[in-house]
Amino acid sequence: MFENLPAEAFSRGSVIGWGFSVLTFLLCRYLVNRWNTQSEKRGRPGAKVKLVPRGRMQLEPQLNIEWNNIEPAKFRPFKPQYAMTMALEKADFQEWLLLENTYDRMTTHRSEIAKNHTQDVNLVVDDPRTTAAVYELYDTVVGYMFTKWPQYFSRDGKNIKNLIKNTTFPANAERSKQSPKRLLEYLAENVEEDFIVLEYDENEEEYIAKAATFIAPSGFVPAEKVGIKLSDIHGPVPKYDEKLKLSMNRFFRRIETGQLVKRFNWTIQNSDKIYLPKGSHAGAAEKVERLHAKDLDFDHTVHFRVERQTLSRLPKSRFLVFTIRTYLTPLSQLKKEGLGERLVEAIHGLPSYIKQYKRADAWGPAVEEYMTMP
Repeated sequence: MFENLPAEAFSRGSVIGWGFSVLTFLLCRYLVNRWNTQSEKRGRPGAKVKLVPRGRMQLEPQLNIEWNNIEPAKFRPFKPQYAMTMALEKADFQEWLLLENTYDRMTTHRSEIAKNHTQDVNLVVDDPRTTAAVYELYDTVVGYMFTKWPQYFSRDGKNIKNLIKNTTFPANAERSKQSPKRLLEYLAENVEEDFIVLEYDENEEEYIAKAATFIAPSGFVPAEKVGIKLSDIHGPVPKYDEKLKLSMNRFFRRIETGQLVKRFNWTIQNSDKIYLPKGSHAGAAEKVERLHAKDLDFDHTVHFRVERQTLSRLPKSRFLVFTIRTYLTPLSQLKKEGLGERLVEAIHGLPSYIKQYKRADAWGPAVEEYMTMP
């Protein structure tokens, strides 16, 4: 295999230069591995979750599926004893975004919310780093969709065809010449997840929300949450500074590209709306009015609300991406599933400060009465 190489390729100087290059490569590899090892040791949070291995996002296409036959996942994360932790679980990118039989109805509804609340749900801080991160997020989501579900999302030149909704959206963020806000609107119109993009601020020593699609807020005004620190976002959450702030900041800094974690959040709401910026939470001194089971419609109005949340990191911008997918299930459905006793036990297990925050003192007794009656 060497007979066609020129003789000077084997000169003494060339051999020495080649050897020096190999040594340099090995030294660099050793230093990188050592840095990665030390990075894993630094800032390890209290929550015991083993992250999935680093690397590129790996996806298996889902072929020959019928989206309208895929039932929504039944997440029932309530437990007898409430523990104020991050409650993280490792996850696979195959389940980052979900396609279920609610897709057409919910994405249409999300588009309507976006149009009715133009200034409040798709939000971007105006700076070049955030613009680049939104471009990267958009391209990542679009690539995910037509890779995982090629029979429903196909590339057609500069656009992606949404064959479920018979619409199109840009295939590439930068080439589309669209603003970051418009790109977020496309995401809101074509996926059921909300997205929050966060950047680490060295001066504040915290992550800051720099862009978001907040189509399904629960108990907060979206415009008040973008451009502020993670601790300020969670300011109304009781005991956040005491129990979660340090571990969350450490964990957020630790997560790397190719790693994905998920968690769940749940509550009860006397509404069938996913866009619910007010009325879900109560301040520590706020008086909560008790509801009565006879006055509530458990088949259509009272819902069990679950947020499936994930956290990952974009490889180029290094921004974090937090997703929220909201599920509303009529409480009558949980009763049919035989979960009445479990839910009541979970409500009893909430600390008083969490009951106040979730307004459980308002709906708790009524829910208990309904879930335990024959």
